[in-house]
Amino acid sequence: MADIRQLRYFVAAVECASLTSASERLSVAQPALGLAIRKLEAEFGVALLVRHSRGIAPTEAGRELLRRAQSVLQEFDGLRLAMRELGNGTTPRGRVVLGATPSIGNLLGADLLSHAAESLPEVRIALIEALSDPLVERVAEGACDLALLRDLPEAHRAVRGEALAREAMHLVERGPAAGGTARPGGVVRLGELTAMPLALPCLTNEPLARRLLNAARTAGHELNVAYEVPAMAMMRPLLLEGRCAGILPYGTFLPEIRAGLLTAARIIDPPIERVVFLAYSSGRPLTRAEHALRGLIRAEVAALSRTSPAPWRID
Repeated sequence: MADIRQLRYFVAAVECASLTSASERLSVAQPALGLAIRKLEAEFGVALLVRHSRGIAPTEAGRELLRRAQSVLQEFDGLRLAMRELGNGTTPRGRVVLGATPSIGNLLGADLLSHAAESLPEVRIALIEALSDPLVERVAEGACDLALLRDLPEAHRAVRGEALAREAMHLVERGPAAGGTARPGGVVRLGELTAMPLALPCLTNEPLARRLLNAARTAGHELNVAYEVPAMAMMRPLLLEGRCAGILPYGTFLPEIRAGLLTAARIIDPPIERVVFLAYSSGRPLTRAEHALRGLIRAEVAALSRTSPAPWRID
């Protein structure tokens, strides 16, 4: 009789379109994965997969099984979580893997962990740091429970997202403590940026850089990109030495901004903003611990939006 393990193996194989990729995703030997799928085919008496030069694809019967198996697995995972929650009582407890981009982690990480220790003492948070796209994949694969990221892709069916706030982009320059000056009012017009050398993430593979250039061109401006850098650690000395300025989220160099080594001015006329999301799996319900941490995150975001200067705003 078909079991949950076999269905899980089959779904992974179809989603990966490759037995090799599915075996890596599941941490299962490929022969064992192939055997499980052959047993399903023998039990149902129909071919479920066809093999071709690019990998594998489901047959008509395979597509029907995929649809039903995904529903069964979602119900089973929800049942398993519900039973664990009942066994744990009413107090939120357990381990939650929380992902965050580096700049979001700078803004929220320390306060969130401190407040969670006070209000959710039975919840153990494992914080991981990555860029938005890798975090989406980790959530989809089940390696990350909740993730704070930007601009969640709408087409990603395995991940659900809640819009938390809008994040303004800032012009980051050498600050007073490093020989620079702060801009009056903490704001700068986009048109003023055309006269200064800028450092941006590498244009060939960085969505943020492309978005900034497109926003400027739409407003009739052309940015002067003097440096393309692959990492923030390489941009930092350029900013501190006054060689250029950067267009970045407020939290990217938060310690340097607080120390006065760098200064950040919010870009206006027009503003450049991105949406900050809380992402989690669409394939299972949140645990009690995840629900509790989700509520705490929303409270922290609301508090951050009330600070001055406020790097985020809530619509």
